[in-house]
Amino acid sequence: MPRNDQRKPDPWATFIATLIAAALLAAWALIPTRVLESTWQLEREQMSAWAGEHAQRWILSESIAAMRETATDAERTAATLGDNGVERWLTDRII
Repeated sequence: MPRNDQRKPDPWATFIATLIAAALLAAWALIPTRVLESTWQLEREQMSAWAGEHAQRWILSESIAAMRETATDAERTAATLGDNGVERWLTDRII
């Protein structure tokens, strides 16, 4: 007969994991915007140097197409929202 041996998670392990996750999010939130932007720009320049300008243009065109599709979906979603206060607030945040 199979044993029904179900272990419950250790509450201290759960607590510590939650603290670590919160600390990581707090550390990420405290990184200055200019540091993130400069890192992103340097990474972009490096990728362009490795892949070439043609690949960089392709990536940008795909990014623009994805943003255009997201904006179209957001407009479509905003059009379906009603006219009460919460839905107007959501519409202002979407568009």
